[in-house]
Amino acid sequence: MLRLIAILLLTALAAAAPAPARAQYPTKPVELVVPFPAGGRTDIIARQWAAAAGKHLGQQVVVVQKVGGGGAVGSIHVMNAPADGYILMATTIGNQVLRPISATVPYRYDSFAPIGQISAATLVLAAKSDRPWKTLSELVADARKRPGAITFGTPLKLLPHLTVARFARAAGVDLKHVPQTGDGPAITATLGGHVDMVVTSVGTILSHIKAGNLRPLGVFSEARDPALPEAATAGEQGFAVVGEPWTGIAAPKGTPAEVLARLRSVFELTIKDPEFVAGMEKLGERIVPMRADRFGARWAQDFEGLEPVVKALK
Repeated sequence: MLRLIAILLLTALAAAAPAPARAQYPTKPVELVVPFPAGGRTDIIARQWAAAAGKHLGQQVVVVQKVGGGGAVGSIHVMNAPADGYILMATTIGNQVLRPISATVPYRYDSFAPIGQISAATLVLAAKSDRPWKTLSELVADARKRPGAITFGTPLKLLPHLTVARFARAAGVDLKHVPQTGDGPAITATLGGHVDMVVTSVGTILSHIKAGNLRPLGVFSEARDPALPEAATAGEQGFAVVGEPWTGIAAPKGTPAEVLARLRSVFELTIKDPEFVAGMEKLGERIVPMRADRFGARWAQDFEGLEPVVKALK
């Protein structure tokens, strides 16, 4: 009888004992998938972020390349990965927004959960210095008088081309695109007078602007670029067009809320980490942080703004 009572008491105590606490995320290293080749801009930024994030996350963040299809291979890999926070993606406007518009892929821009934006380059529209325009408004006024006569050079159907096409669409003017094989040839063509204008990143073109060979008409960013403060944004000049080549971090859609909260908290700490900031400065990369809610909204805005432009060019 006493034995029976003892067994019953032990059973009751076991039932009343609290369940073991679930291990706090993360309990193992986290993979950061880069959908572009090693050594490129996205890879370099991702490695800087991963090194700093690991300190604040308490686990190593390991960069893994999944390359192909203009970023689609890596994006599909992450989309299909377990939504548990152990596989993340270094994402860009190219693989996440432009690829679903221009190609048949099994994902959309919103097939992922935003963690945060790390950086964004500033695109500037610059004219050969002997051209008459000083602002976007002056350019538009002239273009309305001479449809199709004013030319610009960029690589075909990449963000610089699409941003100018979007600007022309918003302004109701016809600017003639002259395809180039890269930013360098586009700048050379503009300096040589073969085209009137070029659009590329501020960092790529700044020396030519400072030398007086090219004149900035405006930048397609949300705020003026610190390296070129005299160039007003398109928005300031009355044209609601933003085209920024951004890089950020995303997770598979369906990742638990508590895991996303932890990742977003770590993201905030990482972009302020002194070693990360110093590393980005050394690379010449500008940190343009954006929290998850705004970053996710940017995905939608870019998709909605660029989709009709890409379809019109097909």
